[in-house]
Amino acid sequence: MVVLGRSFGLGRLAAELAALLEDRDLLGPGAGADMHERIRALRGERGSQRTDPHRLQALRQQAKRLSGPRGNEKNEQETVPTATEVGRLLALAYPDRVGKRRPGDMPRYQLSNGKGALLREDDGLARHEWLVAADLDGKTREARIYLAAPVDLPTLETDLATHINEQDEAEWDDKRGTVIARRTRRLGALLLAEKPLTKPPPELVQQGILAAVRRKGLDSLPWTAAARQWQARVALLARHYPEQWPDVSDKALAESLEHWLAPFLIGISRWSDLARLNIQNALNSLLEYSQQQQLGELAPTSLTIPTGSSVTLDYTAENGPVLAAKLQALFGWTKTPEVAGGRVPVLIHLLSPARRPLAVTADLASFWANVYPQVRKDTRGRYPKHPWPEDPLTAIAQQGVKRK
Repeated sequence: MVVLGRSFGLGRLAAELAALLEDRDLLGPGAGADMHERIRALRGERGSQRTDPHRLQALRQQAKRLSGPRGNEKNEQETVPTATEVGRLLALAYPDRVGKRRPGDMPRYQLSNGKGALLREDDGLARHEWLVAADLDGKTREARIYLAAPVDLPTLETDLATHINEQDEAEWDDKRGTVIARRTRRLGALLLAEKPLTKPPPELVQQGILAAVRRKGLDSLPWTAAARQWQARVALLARHYPEQWPDVSDKALAESLEHWLAPFLIGISRWSDLARLNIQNALNSLLEYSQQQQLGELAPTSLTIPTGSSVTLDYTAENGPVLAAKLQALFGWTKTPEVAGGRVPVLIHLLSPARRPLAVTADLASFWANVYPQVRKDTRGRYPKHPWPEDPLTAIAQQGVKRK
């Protein structure tokens, strides 16, 4: 601030501000937050019986030392600095504390560093849309502004040009159900200006869709049962082969949308267009070709039971994968099937002829030997047309009633 202030012909004012900011507040909190009032007091233009003359003299000496030999103090002596000149210099010192007033009755400001700040309601600076906060308390969410000065947007645009970023952005408009693209100028977190883009590039539209997915959540995508099964299958392998298979949890997928979802958003600009997205194909892009082949081997979607039928496995079920089949269809099946290269036994849900659960086991041999006799005793009277052999290991598996 001091160095640049000299180049603006405001070397004395910059030095005075530096001296004031290095010391405790000259006027105290009761005087409001306006730094311009402190400059007036320092120059003797604002009478105050409470101001210690020795302290004023010390501050003036410090300001003189900070001015240096290059300060054009003679010209500045004749000119009373304005409040906006004070704000201009403070913005050079604190470009991260430039504030724009938020809508509403309370004098709340958003700072360029992304944080919030608050003035006292009766503070004279509260009428200004833009200001620079030179001193705040330590609150991280919404700090109290103790010292500040007003500043205008054209001055910020000129003096802080190197801090201002111009870029094309896309955001989601819930009311329209589409992406809104614009060219923006920002000072940190503060929006200075914006201009709509009539023909945004496809990659910018993708960013807007991804932003909408993040806000709405992963469940907002057109998930299918097959896609959730794919996720559960890969997740199972990732637990047992963590170095070989990717993390596909909802959290991990939400953090890597650019990697797996963005390439499949070409041609999509409205939320309704997402209905045609094949999410399973998008997810499958997370796997290398060899992994796509191994997935079917290590985590098959179905298994063939003794009747010759193919039964779908449910990897999303609790303690899955789960194979649910009628008890009679599994006669003679003694070895519990396994997935993940033999590391995970399939949980068998044995069903009654009415497809109600009779037993759950991950050890078929133990079930036939220890549990089946009691199940047979309790159930065969209710289903007399279906076979309940004493020896299920040698019986022929079947789906329907007893064979004639």
